Amino acid sequence: MDIALCLFDFEKNEVEYAGANIPLYMVKGNELQVTKADKQPIGRYDYRKPFSNHIINLDGVDNIYMCSDGIQDQFGGSKGKKFKIRRLKRLLVELSQHDINQQKGMLRETFFDWKQGEEQVDDVCFIGIQLKIF
Repeated sequence: MDIALCLFDFEKNEVEYAGANIPLYMVKGNELQVTKADKQPIGRYDYRKPFSNHIINLDGVDNIYMCSDGIQDQFGGSKGKKFKIRRLKRLLVELSQHDINQQKGMLRETFFDWKQGEEQVDDVCFIGIQLKIF
């Protein structure tokens, strides 16, 4: 099972992140920054090790995203291929230029347009946070 956790400290203007197979995506302007997750699930696992905690400064961060792998693993498009991580990363930068409510609609529309009647292959969980640091 995969999971990501974030603890926001707005007094210090930072977020503490830990992820089990779910990376943290941050967009600053038009630049995507990725904090990699640990490559292990939660729960019972033969090669378990402590999870990494990352303290990340939020200066200039416009949006934060976390999602399951269901979007990039979805088959669709004109050739019935996977959406893939590269396309997802481009989409996140594009989404970040819009209000969070518009982002939701754009993500939904992009996913269903891509899927084009293909059977959904996995769960799709997506969290987007638009930051306004004062």
